[in-house]
Amino acid sequence: MNPQDILAHIQAPGYRPGKVKDLARNLGVEQYEYRAFRQAIKELERQGQLVRLRHNRYAHPSQLEQSAGLFRLHPQGYGWVERGEGEAAILIPPEGMGSAAEGDLVRVEIAGRRRHPEGRVVEILQRAEQQVVGTFFGQGRNGVVRPDENRWGRDVYLSRRPPSGVRDGYKVKLRLLPGARGAWEGEIEEVLGDPADPRLDFLTVVAQFGLPLDHPPAVVEEVAQLSADLGPALAGRRDLRGITCLTVDPADARDFDDAVSIESLDQGAALLGVHIADVGHYVRAHTALDREALRRGTSVYLADRAIPMLPQRLASQLCTLVPGEDRLTLSVLMRVEPSGEVGEFEVVESVIRSAARLTYEEVQAVFDGETGAVAGAFSEPLSGMRALSLRLKRRRLERGALDFDLPTPRVELDGEGLPTALGQYPRLQSHQLIEEFMLAANTCVGRLAQERELPVLFRVHRHPDQEKLRHFSDYLRAAGVRFDRSRRLAPKDLQQLLGRFSDQAEGRLVNRLLLRAMMRAEYTPVDIGHYGLASEHYLHFTSPIRRYPDLLVHRVVKAYLAGASGPDRGQLPWIGVWTSNCERRADAAERAYLKSKQLRYMESRLGQEYPGLVSGVLRSGFFVELEGLMVEGFCALAFLDEYCEYDERRQVLRGQRTGRTFALGAPVRVQVARVDWSPPRLDLKLLDEKRPGRAPGKPPKKQKKTRR
Repeated sequence: MNPQDILAHIQAPGYRPGKVKDLARNLGVEQYEYRAFRQAIKELERQGQLVRLRHNRYAHPSQLEQSAGLFRLHPQGYGWVERGEGEAAILIPPEGMGSAAEGDLVRVEIAGRRRHPEGRVVEILQRAEQQVVGTFFGQGRNGVVRPDENRWGRDVYLSRRPPSGVRDGYKVKLRLLPGARGAWEGEIEEVLGDPADPRLDFLTVVAQFGLPLDHPPAVVEEVAQLSADLGPALAGRRDLRGITCLTVDPADARDFDDAVSIESLDQGAALLGVHIADVGHYVRAHTALDREALRRGTSVYLADRAIPMLPQRLASQLCTLVPGEDRLTLSVLMRVEPSGEVGEFEVVESVIRSAARLTYEEVQAVFDGETGAVAGAFSEPLSGMRALSLRLKRRRLERGALDFDLPTPRVELDGEGLPTALGQYPRLQSHQLIEEFMLAANTCVGRLAQERELPVLFRVHRHPDQEKLRHFSDYLRAAGVRFDRSRRLAPKDLQQLLGRFSDQAEGRLVNRLLLRAMMRAEYTPVDIGHYGLASEHYLHFTSPIRRYPDLLVHRVVKAYLAGASGPDRGQLPWIGVWTSNCERRADAAERAYLKSKQLRYMESRLGQEYPGLVSGVLRSGFFVELEGLMVEGFCALAFLDEYCEYDERRQVLRGQRTGRTFALGAPVRVQVARVDWSPPRLDLKLLDEKRPGRAPGKPPKKQKKTRR
């Protein structure tokens, strides 16, 4: 039979996937033709013109729903694909995995739906580099590795003898292999070294999260050929070199790619300018530089170093807004009314000349009225910016945006990478000034993209998960606070709730618990709005040096301004999934590195006592955040001298003998008992609060030895 007749039948309206015998019967295939018919079906399948589904039923690829997501491998040999927030995972049977490996971004054809969507991998969109890092122990025949991440299970047995250089307790990089009886096996790929060495913290994080360090030679060569001569690029740009543009960044900033300006308008309005380095001028689509930027997705900022998305010549030279030097930018010029409402705006290609590079602390000194401040020469525009940012914030909160009051943990390191102090970064008004201006610019470009139907990735934030909100409301009910979950909550409802705790000791905990109930923001071409910001149209535009979605938006806006077409919309869904995952990977790496430094600090303080607050409750114990340090440790019930009952709904442990309760936000006093590196954690011991304690940081007295 002609293969085209088979394809025409399968593509006809109303066709339902059938087996070879079903197809032969429907097409009137005679008995003597059946063998050749089967061969024709197999050949069409080999060519990819037919797809074999479950139970050997056939369909045309165009009839299958496709999706993209991250491939995860199960030790029993099958896989599944994680998609965006709120979307069900796709089960992948062994025969449908192809060459997909753990963490790869894949395109999947959904072949059926039973309890879960099921499908097969049809394309590897991006290869992952994520590795498994753990601690080696010389147990059993070849030894075992205890992964640092709990999701891999407790111990992984090695399938072959370990390298000669590995010792008990050393950190290693592991390659996982599905083993028998649903357990992982593995092979050691690299011996990282002794965890007592603080230099290992960086190597461990790089290996664990597959962070790329050096840029490939092709990328380095492309960057070397980029010209610093701006002359040819100035034609057609808005010349803004005559206005006062200022950059405001942390004192240790490694790049500064955004500047702000302000001018007075009629009727009390102001012209706010946000000027972003024109990274898209240098990073062109489909180049080695662009492909590597997409592979990285984002820069990773650790406590004492950065792993940049773009090479240093771009990030620290060509695209850095150096004071007194001309730089290419994309500018968002916004009219802000006295009410704080952003009215008319325009986005233009421009050239600016930064007047000064200021730090948050220098700007804050001007706000605090300190005479002789470095930024004092710009006190007039800075004062106007301060008033403008307060108006923008007031209007944003009136709209219902959530404003979480959560401090950022801080660790100070010496030249050897050892921590010397822990704490938190101060939240200055100068920080909020820049945040408000960037939010305003991102929102305006989001409006432009939506109105002009530009092919961009929006930054979306879905409504809170109802099950997580239930746990949050249970905690509030235990604290005597009720709110109505029977209706769909608007951001303003939650904002008012946060306001009730703003002046209470539990305020930070309530902020954290509500944040946990929120869905994660993500990148997607579908504009569904940003719940947390109470914004209908929002995207990321202001950091193209360190985020690929911002660079993509720049490229699309530049094409729109030039009257050209943007990128292929068909690529946007998987780029959104990939860059969302890159962001999560960077966040996890930053947390892991910070935790390693915090644990090194606490390791030198064994036996010392600290006050803290209960920050999480499990059946086996409770977490405690140490006051002033922003370090979290675990107090296991094994350290208590009584049995505790666990109330899962209220997240409370109650002592059966004393009746003492351990609930979220409860104050406790604990002692640093142990730091374990396999996996990394801090163990705390609960102290009897009736016993006089020592001040934090004061070591315990040595006990005299007695002969027995």
